Amino acid sequence: MGYFSENTIVTETGHTIPSFLSRLASSAVDIAITVAFSIAIFFLIYPFGYFPTVGDAIGLKEATQNLHDYQLSSYLYTDENDVISYIQKDNYEGYEEILQNYYFVYQQETNEVNPSPKNYSVQDYNHNVLFLPLTTDFVVDSPYFEFAKGEDGKPDASKIGVVREALYVDGKLSEETKQNLKYYFQRRYDEAVEEFNGESYVISASRTLSGLTVVIEAMSVMPPFIVFYVVLPLASEKRKTIGKRIMNQATIDISGQKLKWYWVLARSVIFIITFVLASFLDNIVASIAVLITVFLVSLGFVTFSRKRRALHDYLARSIVVKDDGFEYLEIKKEEDGEEDIKR
Repeated sequence: MGYFSENTIVTETGHTIPSFLSRLASSAVDIAITVAFSIAIFFLIYPFGYFPTVGDAIGLKEATQNLHDYQLSSYLYTDENDVISYIQKDNYEGYEEILQNYYFVYQQETNEVNPSPKNYSVQDYNHNVLFLPLTTDFVVDSPYFEFAKGEDGKPDASKIGVVREALYVDGKLSEETKQNLKYYFQRRYDEAVEEFNGESYVISASRTLSGLTVVIEAMSVMPPFIVFYVVLPLASEKRKTIGKRIMNQATIDISGQKLKWYWVLARSVIFIITFVLASFLDNIVASIAVLITVFLVSLGFVTFSRKRRALHDYLARSIVVKDDGFEYLEIKKEEDGEEDIKR
């Protein structure tokens, strides 16, 4: 059956089924051509800054810059190598500095970028980050931090908390303690990132950027797809894509007739749905997984079905056959009114 069959497969209507490798080759050609044109269109319409593009016209560049301004101003992200990413530090002091900038610079009303600052106080930082109580009236349960002492030598809640004196040995922190503090501040950093990404203005900026990105992706992918998978087959007598022309294949109705135009469109539905689903997923890994899954499922149909029909062939009542110069079967009505299929 399918890939494992070495015998020539002939349908009930007398058409020859192309080999598995031939089907795979024609699909590979079509995919390669579509992807090449999609990439070319993408580079022409995405706002890289070299020349005005459609992306500029619809505001993609501004939307990207808007979100990046929020991210970089928060001190929670870096643009190393012009790529926005999370920050990795080798020591706890680095994460501590990031969090203090986030609390006392970005989240203050004097910040010109933040449209909705929380105006965090020292007490808020001590409580949220160091897990210290809001006042010195309560017992300190934090295993790593304590209130800093004021000029009178007493704990002062108005000052940023410090590492417990008991953790110092000969005036120094052990490597184990430093590592524990690093992990501690990493978790607080992750919480700050989560808080930042949950801000309404960040969510709005992210959704705007995602929506415009989907538009650019659709403008890059859909025109080549429609041309190579819909227009060309519809313009072809035997419903051929470029790959099928090269591999000498044709697409017909399972009854041996010419495939109706609406079935040609139906063959494309599964690809359109897959693309739309993949585009609206925020996770690039999930998007790729969806595309690969649909491809493998369709490949499985071709591999194991007796007539090497792909998933879209089942949806559209179609079958791919060798183009050996065949003519479509004609349906003639006999005198008794019954239909008879003849060549």
